[in-house]
This record gives sequence, structure tokens and C-alpha cells, in this order.
Amino acid sequence: MASAKAYNLLEMATNFALPSDDASSGLSWLQVLLDVSHIVLSCLQVRNDCTDVGYSRRYPVATFFACAVTCLAGGIVSNLLLGLPLVADLAQNAHNLYLIIACWYLIFYSPLDICYRLCNSYLALRLPLSVFKELGRARKISKGISLANSVYPGSIPVMLVIGTVKAVGSAIVRPFILMSQGCVFHEGNVDQLAKPSFTTKASFISCCILVFAFGRENGIAGLGYPQIVFVTSLLLVYAKVSLTLLKLGDPLVPFENILCLFCFGRDPGRLAGKKLEDEQNMQSTHRISTVSGPGLSRGSTIQSGMQRPKAE
Repeated sequence: MASAKAYNLLEMATNFALPSDDASSGLSWLQVLLDVSHIVLSCLQVRNDCTDVGYSRRYPVATFFACAVTCLAGGIVSNLLLGLPLVADLAQNAHNLYLIIACWYLIFYSPLDICYRLCNSYLALRLPLSVFKELGRARKISKGISLANSVYPGSIPVMLVIGTVKAVGSAIVRPFILMSQGCVFHEGNVDQLAKPSFTTKASFISCCILVFAFGRENGIAGLGYPQIVFVTSLLLVYAKVSLTLLKLGDPLVPFENILCLFCFGRDPGRLAGKKLEDEQNMQSTHRISTVSGPGLSRGSTIQSGMQRPKAE
């Protein structure tokens, strides 16, 4: 009985990590669920980035183009870097186009915005959709590594780049989507190269682990490559849910600060800002002590409202 359960878990992990690309095998319910989660969240991102309420009514083609590019960004950027046809992923997965059209219309034009409100609420659908999207992120990394290895066999840097781009393609093309819609950049809409998010960092770390395990017969710690992909997806889900529910910041920032301190030295901008803040505090303290006068203490002057006596 125990061996049968272990075999079922092994088969489930293998099917999850290495899905069949054969068109005759049909679409699994898990693949459709992961695709729908990714497409819905991508359409939500496009709508939330555009602050103009009437923009989608005036320019429906532009919003559809932004949603389509955001949903297919991982495959488009990966194929562009590898010199492959840009629409190769769309040709292999034609059902994604119908899902994009349906989700785009429901998110932007549903009656009373009911679909947008339900999907944008964390307590309703957004958190479950985020869980399924993180489950599919490890599969995308695995597909990117396999694609890079088929074009450039044994090239580890190419595997790392394509695997990461495949997982966070929508975040990479986000500045271009914002510029195409005429949106203004703010602190949350920055380039992933200048200020990568935790999702990008976690995807790169996961890609490093999977590249290290890719092609190894013995795997890592007794786990084969499919099992490592499955465990990686569970860790990504755990990190996403924990950071969302607890409202925590990027947990990798303290380690980055320590590493940058040893490798690149102190930040001159941060030191200048701290020095300016200290000077402002000293000036405010000196101003308060001057108003208080020499004969009265600062506290008594403020509490009683007395003024400094005039010299006769």
C-alpha cells in the first residue's frame, strides 16, 4: 500500500513537471486551470495599471493588445532571444487565444464590473488564482530550460536567462505596456532590471536550482528532476501566500544589503541623505532652544507659553 501511494505521488509529480506536448493527448484540467489563472491575473494587472476609467471604452483594441502581450510575454521574449518565431507558443497552444479573449472581455466589460471586483478581491478569487499561477511558474521555468537546451545544448547561462524570462515575462514587458497605454511610471511600475521584485528573484533562484538538477541522473538529495520541479513549485506557492497574508516586504533585502556592502561598498546616496537628515535635526533643535531663551527651560517655555522678557 505504501509503495502504491509513493508511486502515485511520483507519477503525479512527473506529470506535473513534464506535461505532454503532444496535441493528440488533449488538454488536462490542470493545464487549463493554470493558464486561466495566469491570464486572469495578467488582465487584472493591465487594468489596474491604467488609471483612466474610460480608457478601455475608448480604446478596446489597445487594451486587448496589452492583455495579449502580457499573457504571452514569457514565450515572446524567450523566442526573441533564441531567434525562434515569436508566435511559436501561440501556435502550439491555440486555446490560449480563446482564453485571452474571454478573460479580457469579462475583466474589462462585464456587467457592473462583477468579474473584475470578484477577481480583484483577495478574499474572493485573487489569492487562489495567485496560488495556481505560482504552481505554473515552476513549469514555465522547466519549459524554458528545456527550450534553451534544445537550441544551445549545455549552455548554462542561456538556460538561466531563458528559464527566468519564461517565468517573469509579463513583469519584463510591463514598462513597454505602460508606455503603449500612455501611463505614468511610479514607484510600483519600475523596470525589473533596475529594481527586481521578489517574484523575479525567487524565479531566478529556482531556475538556478533546476538548471543544477537538469540532466543529472541521480538528481539532488535522492530526488529526480520532476520531483525537484514539483517541490520548487510548492515553495513558490508558500512564499507567495505567506508574503500576501502577512503583508511582509521582500525577505531577501537584508541579505542583499549585506552582500552589496562587502562587494560594492556603502551607498553614497544613502550616506548623503542620512547626513542631511542629521543637519536638519540639529537646526530644528537649535531653533527651539533659541526661542526658549536662557532664563527659562525649554519645557517650561512651551507649556506656559511665556515669552522672553524684553531687556530695559
